[in-house]
Amino acid sequence: MKFSQHIEKRLLRGLRFLAEAEKEGRRMSARDLGLNLGMAESAGIETRQLLLKAGLLVAEQSRRGGAPRIRVSDGGWYALGETPPAAEAAPPAKKTRRCLTCRTDFEPDGPMYVCDRCKGTEAWRSGEAFPVHTGTHTHRGAA
Repeated sequence: MKFSQHIEKRLLRGLRFLAEAEKEGRRMSARDLGLNLGMAESAGIETRQLLLKAGLLVAEQSRRGGAPRIRVSDGGWYALGETPPAAEAAPPAKKTRRCLTCRTDFEPDGPMYVCDRCKGTEAWRSGEAFPVHTGTHTHRGAA
């Protein structure tokens, strides 16, 4: 979409205000957006509508069936020179695995599915044979 320089400036300022509110976990009404822009509520409504049309904001349907939630789109974050919050998300949670020796559930630190308690045994540290459960069979293995 092509906008005049004046409108484009207002849209970027409005987008910045909405992004800051989103970072803080707040929702910003069209009235508040207009006030932050130093304009009337109608300017806030128009700014929000133009940002939605330009794809810099997205409307997500509320789970409760209420008014849609407006949030900054990935394109909006990039337009502000920032990384979208979803891209900065924490690494995925570790999967719970069953220890191959004692069969207790634990969260492994790497590809070795033996819990810390079993790794702390003398048999593990010395490299002696230790039981390894695979499916329904128990094998005797070495470290």
